[in-house]
Amino acid sequence: MQDRRAAPIPIRAEPALRADVGPGFFAVIVAAICVAWLQLGIPVYGDLYWQIPEGVQILGGHLPTTIPYAIDAGPWLDHEWLFEAFAALAWTHHAYPVFAIVCDLAYAFFPAFLYATLRRERGDLAAGVVALLAAAAIFFTNPYRPQTFAYYFFTIAIVEFRNRRPNYWLLFATTALWANVHASVIAAPAFGLLFATGAAIETGWRSARTRTLAACAGTAALATLVTPHGIGLWSYAFGLVSGAPFTQYIREWRALSFADPVAWPVAACIGILVVSGVPLERRNASALLVSFAAFALCAEHVRQAAFLVPTIGWLLCERLESVIARCIPAAQLAQAGSSRRLGGAPLVAAAAVLALGGAASRLGQITPDVPGPAADAAWLAEHHHIAGNAFVSRPWAAYLPFRGDRVRLLIDSHADPYDAAVWRDVHALETLEPTYRDVLRRRDLHGVVIERTSALASALGREPGWRYAGSRGTMAAFVRE
Repeated sequence: MQDRRAAPIPIRAEPALRADVGPGFFAVIVAAICVAWLQLGIPVYGDLYWQIPEGVQILGGHLPTTIPYAIDAGPWLDHEWLFEAFAALAWTHHAYPVFAIVCDLAYAFFPAFLYATLRRERGDLAAGVVALLAAAAIFFTNPYRPQTFAYYFFTIAIVEFRNRRPNYWLLFATTALWANVHASVIAAPAFGLLFATGAAIETGWRSARTRTLAACAGTAALATLVTPHGIGLWSYAFGLVSGAPFTQYIREWRALSFADPVAWPVAACIGILVVSGVPLERRNASALLVSFAAFALCAEHVRQAAFLVPTIGWLLCERLESVIARCIPAAQLAQAGSSRRLGGAPLVAAAAVLALGGAASRLGQITPDVPGPAADAAWLAEHHHIAGNAFVSRPWAAYLPFRGDRVRLLIDSHADPYDAAVWRDVHALETLEPTYRDVLRRRDLHGVVIERTSALASALGREPGWRYAGSRGTMAAFVRE
């Protein structure tokens, strides 16, 4: 009699492109450890000099709405309040080194986090290359900023948009936390809507997938309102992206230029997609729509390059794997992965211990009061009695009130609250436009602390009514006689 028992279902072998541990894994881990160690060399960012005092106010129950030491500044919407409170909590409890190391490690291991999310679907080599592109994209940024944590929130949101069964609670919680850390949170509902539009093109407006993604976009939009500012956060963010006055003067808001090293990861992403070829098909509508939007943001503001790689990471992996499959024999690729499963693990563990141990040994040396332009500017202001209205080089200006100096600043690194008139005056001083004397008089400036190699420093050295007070490091001070 014929045996009618069902034949066993064959177990599908793991594809060679999914080798568990390979060169991509070790490249990402070693890169993360190196970056973690190097970034602790200057454990501060200029914005922290106003973020910490504002955080102290927040811990005291007051949300800052003005810049108290500014000569002329509008209202301030403190969209980074939770990050500021974290920094101030560490500062007031003499634990600034802990804050610095947390930011440093979060920054350094973001590419490893992205690698881990990509490996759920893609192979080691492709995920490793994309993660290294992410490391290159954030290399020119600073770890001690709220954006460091926004990279993680954004990646989690993208993962949920891609999931067939998204976790709405995780998406809501992540977006709500992000909304209190940085205003870039509006990217979550925006990209959710793009994913939904792409799904509608692929499967129709009434499909289950389209409805799911529309619900995701709505969940993310609702979560952005869970802040002290409510809908005001959206007004603020749209004001930035629609052409705030400072965007044409600040370097990190510049348009994309491939002559700039910051844009090289963007060029690499474009190169991968061009060489591998992206099928312009209806089934790829979501990937194409989201990728186009990400590249458009980078073209407008190169600072968005850090968000580009997480946005198109899965598409990059897919195209890279098609190239890898053509160039590297499957058996060789599988061997490359499996042969490193044990051999490299002790090395990575030892490197991690050395990196973190070295960082811990420097805990007592990590402080925002580091030698450099900020310290030089503060020393000059103190020793040459610069008080009242002053123009101080923008990145370091807030360090003076941070130290308790009684100055009123024309501008500092807040950027947002200053209107177009202030930015025009600052630009006139920095570029030595013919109106710079009128700015000095009209703003009633009594002191200037600026880079000694600047055009303004050269001019003030010869300007009647102004006296060269002294210099220290890269900074020089001038006072009105």
